[in-house]
Amino acid sequence: MPKPKLKRNKYNAQGLYLTFDGKKTFFHSKAEGERFKQLIILREDKSITNLILQPKFDCIVNNVKICQYRADFEYDTLITNGAIGNRVIEDVKGQVTDIYKIKKKLVESLYGIKIIEIPSRDIEKWENIIPNNR
Repeated sequence: MPKPKLKRNKYNAQGLYLTFDGKKTFFHSKAEGERFKQLIILREDKSITNLILQPKFDCIVNNVKICQYRADFEYDTLITNGAIGNRVIEDVKGQVTDIYKIKKKLVESLYGIKIIEIPSRDIEKWENIIPNNR
């Protein structure tokens, strides 16, 4: 397997390119890339389905688009008989900014969802974990 190409972002995190469904995809940090690898294993084990990378959520208030929030991952859990369980939205975070906190609250309120925040320093602990988002 070829070594992933690395790139630095504005928070000095080292990003990398990995392949997802035959397409080269950029991950903003090593931790985000590692979580992606964990989710691929969960998908192969039929624990999750409908994995989406960087889903976008428009924040519209009174017919005015205020901003757009982009999470890292979105997927559905699978329960014992193969039925879809919960929808999960995840964001791997190395640094939590004030803007992120506001956008997260806004999206959770507008869409009635809970965003699971995964600290990048703890990414290894998330192996084989599917968070309960309720």
